[in-house]
Amino acid sequence: MKTDLNTLLTTLYVHLDDRVMPTLGFSRDRHPGRKPALTDVELLCLLVAQHLLGTASDRKWIRYAHKHLTGMFPNLPQQSGWGKRVRQATGLISAVITELARDTPTWGEVTSLIDSRPLPGGKSRETVKRSDLASHAGYGYCTFQFRLYLICTPEGMPSSGGWRTRRSASEKPQKRFSATTGISSSPGVYSRVAARLLALAAGIWHNWLIGVPGKRSLIAYDH
Repeated sequence: MKTDLNTLLTTLYVHLDDRVMPTLGFSRDRHPGRKPALTDVELLCLLVAQHLLGTASDRKWIRYAHKHLTGMFPNLPQQSGWGKRVRQATGLISAVITELARDTPTWGEVTSLIDSRPLPGGKSRETVKRSDLASHAGYGYCTFQFRLYLICTPEGMPSSGGWRTRRSASEKPQKRFSATTGISSSPGVYSRVAARLLALAAGIWHNWLIGVPGKRSLIAYDH
């Protein structure tokens, strides 16, 4: 990885471990069972690296991580273990995004940026049957879609978000989520969206920290 990304991950790790996790009151000390070998802070840093490097496939990412990142992260899981940990961390990812946003100077700004985009629903009956959103998704691209909403600070730092699911334009929204609550019924879908927002938040947070003029520029971290 490039030096800039190494610096971001190191700084982020220290910030999460020293400040964010204690602020959230998150600890596995009182959780039953054996603690995972890969810590939650390491998981978050790996998610940031995955999406800043543009690796959407978990299979390709785990293969890459085992080849290049074992020096920094010696307790990497296999693909199935990775996916399970990410899905379980949806609430934590949301909370960390908020804490990173709080740590930037524009958190209290009155002005916010709001944007949305449509996300297609299941295109086949088989997709609908095995989807995490089977109870919400319909059949066919045109008859059903999600719409993702994102609220950001003026420089693009995500602060909250939501989505709607509709079977027709006349129906009321069936489900919403926020970046602080997550979606308990569809953790796979939410964790994929939240992980990308976490990478964006981490990049902008670090750019504020080091004084980069273009706060939303992530070019320095993408290779």
